Amino acid sequence: MRIDLVSETLGVGGAETFVLRLAAALHHRGHAVRLLVLRADRIDRGLVAALAPGITVAGFSSWAFKVLSRLDGLLYLARVRYSATRALQVKWLAHQLQADPPEVVHSHLMNCDIVAGRAMGSSMARRVSTMHGDYFHLEKFGQDRAMRIHSFEDAVAEVAQRLSDIVCISAGQVKQVHRLLSSVSARAKVHRILNGYSGSPVLRTSAGVDIPAGHFVVGMVSRGIPDKGWNVLIQAFQKINLENSRLLLVGAGEYLDDLKRENRDERIIFCGQQHNPRDFIAHFDVACLPTTYAPESLPTVVVEYLHEGKPVVATHFAEIPAMLEMGSASPAGMTIPVGSEADMIDGVAATLMTLYNSPELRNTMGRSARRAFEKFSMERCVEAYLKVYAGGEPTLT
Repeated sequence: MRIDLVSETLGVGGAETFVLRLAAALHHRGHAVRLLVLRADRIDRGLVAALAPGITVAGFSSWAFKVLSRLDGLLYLARVRYSATRALQVKWLAHQLQADPPEVVHSHLMNCDIVAGRAMGSSMARRVSTMHGDYFHLEKFGQDRAMRIHSFEDAVAEVAQRLSDIVCISAGQVKQVHRLLSSVSARAKVHRILNGYSGSPVLRTSAGVDIPAGHFVVGMVSRGIPDKGWNVLIQAFQKINLENSRLLLVGAGEYLDDLKRENRDERIIFCGQQHNPRDFIAHFDVACLPTTYAPESLPTVVVEYLHEGKPVVATHFAEIPAMLEMGSASPAGMTIPVGSEADMIDGVAATLMTLYNSPELRNTMGRSARRAFEKFSMERCVEAYLKVYAGGEPTLT
């Protein structure tokens, strides 16, 4: 099968890394896969090489991106419903699809859904979209200047009219789709498919960091933005103040650079961006994500934590409780309620101390984590997508 996966960027975000892993898995099955990227300047070639080696990648580039972005900003403020950048992206993608027609066009994130729909025109290819957390974010605010979305409802209506299938990655998204499409004359099938994850076991190597034997290691991997909860975790770690401990923070960005300058605690190690964070997760005794990030849906890093058999400490937020199987007899971690920063710091600190004082509980949750991971198997995920690509019936789970 000839399959084109469309993404705006290819970086460290959960949606983007899933696209790369899905492309690699489809390629491994013998399908002809292309990655078509709307922003060539935002392709992390190292990440592509690590997660999707051998996959054809084509990206749209223009020397005038900065000028076009400024123009789009002015048009948005003037309430003109036109984007020069999007118009060129549509033209470029249409050319790619016409020059080498695929059987399936599968887009990710709303801007790509819009561009792919317009670019396909009268193409007979099956048109699939996987919803990610941006739909929740956009519904909440109704518009978005950066994405050139003047009206979320109008954008949803346009996207839905051009789709064959809508794939949701969470139960909340299934509800959102049915709520949104109740006023839209769409015929798209709705499926729920959990994002798959693949990866071979990682040896517990040094990963370039100094961790004395017997130390309690807390860690976090995520984007370097405030809402992921970096400062909450740092403050909680310092609050428990264990000498025989380390905090490994894997991520990059100006915000993390600022936190690094502010923190002189030698137990806290800022590891920077890593193309294979599992080398670092392998060292964690407890893996954390105290996120309050509005577009959060099904955080890929939590799947990575589960894959490595790590007990998870996270916020009771988005799909995280279901991912950890909270409420079951043997959950894969512990959650804290979303609240004030001070309350969240106290909650994370208390939870870390509970796990520090009980190696047996950590081991039990680690075993549960590996069981909880099974629902995110890439084999299951690929089988489900191939059924969708072939026009199969909706599979709601």
